[in-house]
Amino acid sequence: MTRLIDNMERQHLVVRISDKKDRRTNLIHLTKDGKGLEEQARRIANQTLKEALHGITVDELKVSQEVLRKFFFNTKD
Repeated sequence: MTRLIDNMERQHLVVRISDKKDRRTNLIHLTKDGKGLEEQARRIANQTLKEALHGITVDELKVSQEVLRKFFFNTKD
């Protein structure tokens, strides 16, 4: 995650601002350039999700979600 934020900061997409309440924490904010890319990124993500779910019924999706919940519960420790 740190590397991703570092790269985004180098590209002037985000800025780190120290949290006034806890100086150990940095708040990450989109810059004007970052906000400009946000809508495009959302569109691409939504289209990718639409393509990935093509042909999958709501019932099939619910079953797969339940199986994944059980999988993660069984392996959480």
